Amino acid sequence: NNTSIYGRYKKYIEENEKFLPRVIISKEIKTVKYSGKRWSGEGEIISTNVELFQSFVGRLTILVCIKFLGRIEDLTSILEDLHYKEFFWDSNNLNNCIFKIFDEFGLLGKYNEINFGIESHLVVLGNFEDRVYKPKDNIVKKTIYRNNLPVRDDIDNILFPPELNRRAETVGAVGPLVTYLAGQQIYLEHTLILCAIQIVGDISHLREIRKKLFEMHQSISDSKNVFEGYKKRRVVVAQILEVCSELELNLSFGIEALHDILSFIPALRVENYYNSFLSVLNARERTGIVSIMIARLKSAADSEMSSIRIYERKYDETKRKAWEVAIGFISAIAIPLGIVFGFFGMNAAEIDSSKSFLSFIHYGRIYYVIGLIYFGALILLFSIWVYFKKKLKQKRSRFVVN
Repeated sequence: NNTSIYGRYKKYIEENEKFLPRVIISKEIKTVKYSGKRWSGEGEIISTNVELFQSFVGRLTILVCIKFLGRIEDLTSILEDLHYKEFFWDSNNLNNCIFKIFDEFGLLGKYNEINFGIESHLVVLGNFEDRVYKPKDNIVKKTIYRNNLPVRDDIDNILFPPELNRRAETVGAVGPLVTYLAGQQIYLEHTLILCAIQIVGDISHLREIRKKLFEMHQSISDSKNVFEGYKKRRVVVAQILEVCSELELNLSFGIEALHDILSFIPALRVENYYNSFLSVLNARERTGIVSIMIARLKSAADSEMSSIRIYERKYDETKRKAWEVAIGFISAIAIPLGIVFGFFGMNAAEIDSSKSFLSFIHYGRIYYVIGLIYFGALILLFSIWVYFKKKLKQKRSRFVVN
C-alpha cells in the first residue's frame, strides 16, 4: 500500500482508496528454475513478485510482476505461456504458487474456495526503441499478439491512446489481452497497472453476475410443480427478486460507477488509457447487456410472483368452496338422521312400541325415503368432487404454461 509509487496521482488515489483496488498481500516468489512450454530460455528472468489486490466489491485480483532482461522478441513466448498458465516456477504453475501464498498468509480459512477466473491481461513495460514503429519489425503488434509471425499492418484490434503517444519517445498500445507501454514515466506506469487491475476485476465480476443470472433463470424454469409446491416456488421467486436487487447494486456501484475514472483520477493519460481498455474489451456494451438481463429477469420474477398470488387466491377460494360443500354434506347426513330419530321418537299410531325400529317390514317406507336422500347426497358430493378436481387441474395446467 505504498501510494508514493503513484507520484503526482498519489493524492487522488489516497482519497479514493475505498473504491480503487488496494494491495492486501505482496510476496516474492523465490525460484531456482524458470520454465515454460514455449519459452526455451532466451533472455534472463531476474525476479517474480506477486501482489493480491482487493476491489470495492471484495473480489481479489492477482498481479504477477516479472522482471525480464532481454530482447522484446524473446518475451513473446513467455507472454504466451503466462496467458495459458503454462509457465512454471520450480515446476509449480501460477495457480499452485498463489495457493501456497494463500496458505502462507493464512487466507485459506477466510476464502474457503479459490476459483481462478479466466480473465487475465498482460502489461509489458519496455524501454522505448525507434524500431517499434518500423513496419518490418512491428514490435508492438508482435508483443500484443504474443508471437513473432508476420502480421498485416492494416488489420488488427489494437488501440493507440493518443495521450500515451503524444510524445516522440513514448508508446502506448492496448489490445484485448496485452498492453504495451514504453517510455512512460514510472508513476504513470503504476497508475495504468492499477487501472488494468480494476478493469480485469470488473470483467471477472461481470462474468460471475451473468453466470448467476443464468442459474436463477434456470431455477425459475425448473420449479414447475405448482399444485404441490407453489409455496416453495414463491420462496424461490422471492429469493430471485432479492438477489436481482443486490446484483443491480453491485453492477451499478461496483462496475458502472468506476467507468468514469476521471472522477477518481483527474488525468487525461489515465482516462485515455482506461477508456481505450474498456473500448477494446467492449466492456460498456457487455455491462449494458448484463444490466438488461437483470432488469428482464427481475420483471419476469415480478410477473411470476403476481401469477403465484393469483393462483393462491384462486386456490384459497377453491378451498373455501370445498369446506362449504363438506359442511353441506354433513348437513345432508344430519337431516335424514334427524328425520329417523324424530319419526321414532314421536307419539303416533304408526309407531308400534312392540316392534324394533330396525324392522324393515314395518318401517320400510321411511328407510326408503332416507336411502333416497343419502343416495342423492352421495351423487351430489361425487359430482362436486369431480367438478373441483377438473377445475384445479385446468388451473394448474394454465399456471404451468404461463
